[in-house]
Amino acid sequence: MELLEELESEHGPLTERVSRLQAVFAAVAAGQRQVSTVQGELRVHFEWLCHELLDHFGREEECVFPYLRHALPMVRGEVERLESSHDQICGALSRMQYLTARSGRRFEEGFEHLVHVFERFAETYALHASGEREVLRDAAARLTPEQRLELAETATSVG
Repeated sequence: MELLEELESEHGPLTERVSRLQAVFAAVAAGQRQVSTVQGELRVHFEWLCHELLDHFGREEECVFPYLRHALPMVRGEVERLESSHDQICGALSRMQYLTARSGRRFEEGFEHLVHVFERFAETYALHASGEREVLRDAAARLTPEQRLELAETATSVG
């Protein structure tokens, strides 16, 4: 699988994890689960997302995006928007990890705020994933076979 397709395929597990988090928050909202019982589960999900997103974003920002700016200058604006949303996503994820790491009572008291941050995160992530899918597909269609090979070689040297 080529790098652009690989990055696009990674959205599946990431989106699934966001959906699992939405289910946890929905269960609390519906009274099916207590706030006090979800803290550990949320921590695990946020830790996983942090690791996977930082790896995913790193390969894009350190390799793919610089290459696309050079090879396909017409996508520069879209790439800059994706990078900006990376920052928003990482900021929200960092905040959620902090809120979830609080002591039990403080976690429970701040749960409503955590829900608010998660809602912003989930919306930003969904829009980002959709936009990124378009950029990656467009780039895959526009790059020549030689450019795709050059991108793959660049990715190997970076990571």
